[in-house]
Amino acid sequence: MPIQWVWYGKLKDEKFQPWLEWWRNEDNMKRVKETATEGMKFMGLYVTINSTVEHDYELWWELENWAVLDRERDNEESAELMKDLFKEHGWVWEWNRTKVFRTVHDVKSPIFD
Repeated sequence: MPIQWVWYGKLKDEKFQPWLEWWRNEDNMKRVKETATEGMKFMGLYVTINSTVEHDYELWWELENWAVLDRERDNEESAELMKDLFKEHGWVWEWNRTKVFRTVHDVKSPIFD
């Protein structure tokens, strides 16, 4: 079963628009998809509307399995892309986090299973 890996956070006010424009650029999106680790699929960048939560965005990835996260650590192309993004925009977040989801069929409970 696929795993959903989500990055989310609060952006600095002055960084929000330039960062958003970077993600709107088709060449940048092509590079994001091309440098993704094997077994990792870019699902999209979503922006929070109407103050429905305390964060500004969610960046969604679908992973084939847990081993993809291990391979991602060694992905030099992806690391280079992130370095370029930092060079262009600096630290854009007030704060950021990640969360990982599995389907209910892929989770084992020590109490109920």
